[in-house]
Amino acid sequence: AVRDEVEILKELVHSNILKCFEVQESELELYIVTELLGGGDLYDRINGRRIASERMASNIFRQILFAVEHIHSFKIIHRDLKPQNIMFVNQSPTSPLKVIDFGAAIRIQKDLVIDKQVGTVKYMSPEMASKKEYGLETDMWALGVVLYTMLAGQ
Repeated sequence: AVRDEVEILKELVHSNILKCFEVQESELELYIVTELLGGGDLYDRINGRRIASERMASNIFRQILFAVEHIHSFKIIHRDLKPQNIMFVNQSPTSPLKVIDFGAAIRIQKDLVIDKQVGTVKYMSPEMASKKEYGLETDMWALGVVLYTMLAGQ
C-alpha cells in the first residue's frame, strides 16, 4: 500500500501536490523524502478562524481544484480529500498549498469496480458511503464538503 502511494505521488508532479524527492529502502523500513510543509493544515486554519474572507477561501479552493484536476487527469481518485490532507507551505495567509496523503488513492482501470468505503466518513460521497460503484465524482463531493467547511468555519 505504501509503495502504491509513493508511485502515485512520484507520478503526480504538480505545484499543488506534495513533492516526493527520494525513496530509500532498508531491509525493514521504507524512507520517503518529501518537501517540508511548515504552514500547518487547512483544518487548523478553519478551526483557528484564519480564513478571513470568501476571497481567501476562494483562493485556497482554486489551488485545491488545480491539484484535483491534475490528479483526475491521470484517472486517479484521491478518496480522502479533507482539510487535514491539505497542507500549507508556510504560515503566510497567502501560502501555496499541497494536497497530501495518497494512501487511499486508486487508479481507475477498465473492468475494475470501485465500491470500497475508504477515507473519512464526514467527506464521503453518498455512493461511497452506501458502498455503490463510484468514480472521480466522489472526490468532487468531498471538495464540496471542504468548501462548505471553509465558508461555515466548522
